[in-house]
Amino acid sequence: MKTIGVLALQGAVSEHLSMITKTGHQAVPIKHPEELKTLDGLILPGGESTTMRRFIEKYHFTDPLQDFAQSGRGIFGTCAGLVLSASAISNGDAGYKFADYTAVRNGFGRQKMSFEVDLSIATLGEMPFRAIFIRAPYIEKVGEG
Repeated sequence: MKTIGVLALQGAVSEHLSMITKTGHQAVPIKHPEELKTLDGLILPGGESTTMRRFIEKYHFTDPLQDFAQSGRGIFGTCAGLVLSASAISNGDAGYKFADYTAVRNGFGRQKMSFEVDLSIATLGEMPFRAIFIRAPYIEKVGEG
């Protein structure tokens, strides 16, 4: 069993903790930098990347996160976490460089362009399937590694 942490400063923390538990691993919310020492892996959840960056700096996570990344333990970023983990962000902002790729923040439009709709997807069974389309980022370019 692995111990996987979820950076619990802002965002979709409980959803990630729940999914980790469903895989049979130990899920830990991470609220203090010293808690990173006990982990096999870390998830930076979706949320609002500017807010998360401010909390990372305010609560002194910057260096401990860099140390964690350099230790070879895995870091996985979803949505805002994907933006923060990037080596570059298309608008010119700098990511934390946990992985070598360029992220496009709000790659599918602004917040007001998000929407929900019912879809009919036969292979998923129960109809309708409620789909939520959000202003997610995407990876524009990956580096050599």
